[in-house]
Amino acid sequence: MLWLGGAAGPLPPDPLTATAPALDNGNDQAAMVSLDLISVSQKLMEGVRERLKTTLPELDARNLLLNATHTRTAPDVDGAYEIPAGVMTSAEYFDFLADSVTDTAVRAWRARRPAGVSWALGHAVIGYNRRASFADGRSVMYGPLARPDFLGFEGYEDHALEMLFFWTPDRKLTGIGINVACPAQALGRERFVSADFWHDARVELRRRYGDDLFVFPMIGAAGDQSPHVQLRQAAEAKMRERLGISVTGQIARRIAQAVEEVYPAAAEFPMELHVIRLGDVALATNPFELFLDFGLRMKARSRAELTFVIQLACSEGDYLPTAKAVAGGGYGAEIASNLVGPEGGQVLVDRTVALINSLFE
Repeated sequence: MLWLGGAAGPLPPDPLTATAPALDNGNDQAAMVSLDLISVSQKLMEGVRERLKTTLPELDARNLLLNATHTRTAPDVDGAYEIPAGVMTSAEYFDFLADSVTDTAVRAWRARRPAGVSWALGHAVIGYNRRASFADGRSVMYGPLARPDFLGFEGYEDHALEMLFFWTPDRKLTGIGINVACPAQALGRERFVSADFWHDARVELRRRYGDDLFVFPMIGAAGDQSPHVQLRQAAEAKMRERLGISVTGQIARRIAQAVEEVYPAAAEFPMELHVIRLGDVALATNPFELFLDFGLRMKARSRAELTFVIQLACSEGDYLPTAKAVAGGGYGAEIASNLVGPEGGQVLVDRTVALINSLFE
């Protein structure tokens, strides 16, 4: 069973957020914390892990993962910049951040509940290749495109959004993990704190899916990518002005529209199941390569005098192993071999038995 916990801790005025899904299937565990921060230093990683060892000993601190959104408008953690007088120092902020991240991970872990996860793939134009190539064979980051020797851009752009949707057992959406191949740096020279476009994305997604929605940002491989458009800059700016939207708001809207496009598919867990009664006999179908114990459970609880369980019916299905098989491992009982785990198998048993018995009332 997958147990999922979530927690988030905001900072005003444009909230910087630490968002943490906690994952536990009974054997393996992990706590992942996404930070509105420029980067995760080894010092921060070690600082949070050390705190976890005393505050949450039941979680192996080595299974804590931190990732940053790469916002350029977050506080300095490592003392790399001169801090104005009257502002929290880098050292002070480091302790505050490490304590806050630890607290977020602890609250997420202790809030674990049974959950479901589905995935979806969408698309939104967010990142652009920022390395211009020239006739002399050289490339320049944000190079001047008006040069007569400009040839094009050095590499590819990936506009795909990989998404994970987290659900309660009654199918209430609790969180969305979104992987974008672009750092959060539409802003960068401003003298205020901001989560960049992820703040606007959270606001827009919560407007559409509920104020208690957790948004877990993940930045994909994007060292040569940027949210700053390279071609048609003036026209792009003019269009935002005509639309009355900021650059971060525009990106947020695109993310939310991509989520909305795939949401119906992510929300469905389709599986064709048929139950037929023939006198004292019942026939029940499922699409899986179902491990034997699930069939025995159906037959033991069935009101029919004889119950036929028919697998690999109506659609293509993966293996569906028992908890004992998963613990033993091996082909057919590994994650790579199945889409549904033992808990889903028990749901299938319960639903099948309920349908069979309803025909014998």
